[in-house]
Amino acid sequence: KKTTGWIFIIIGCLCTHTTNTHFSSNNFYVQMAAAALPVLETSGGSIIVVSSVAGKLASPFVALYTATKFAMNDFFGALQNELALKKSNVSVSILILGLIDTESAMNKIRGYAMMTTYPASETALSIIKAGVTRQREAYYPWFHYFTCLINNIFPFMKGILLSGLSAEYTVCTKTSA
Repeated sequence: KKTTGWIFIIIGCLCTHTTNTHFSSNNFYVQMAAAALPVLETSGGSIIVVSSVAGKLASPFVALYTATKFAMNDFFGALQNELALKKSNVSVSILILGLIDTESAMNKIRGYAMMTTYPASETALSIIKAGVTRQREAYYPWFHYFTCLINNIFPFMKGILLSGLSAEYTVCTKTSA
């Protein structure tokens, strides 16, 4: 019997400062997705993975966070490919987010990076849009697509850009227009 309607599973990453917790959290999301696949198959549902640009670009001062995001991106990217080969009606959308203006994010990067932050409400809308339209990969803000693309084409550029930086930066906040 086929169930109608959409079932969404939104997967994020709760990060702390311990290696075990980082990878245990990600393992939980992998197990949750695997357990939900039979239901998602019958409903034509979606898995929405909330990730970070840090999972595409190795970033200084957040090596553990970056490693867990790379692992999540690659696991769910492989799952996308497996589901496509099986001609499954389950979609997997991976959202690559920039720095979102949340208290948690601000506390973690304060004093380490000069980056523009983006409103959580706009971010949430982009996550919903990507899931509903079943995009394989989406970026918010959109220009991070080009940031990642340029990094893949010219990986040596990151070293050049980082060579002139230090850890003495402040965070700039972008407000909704």
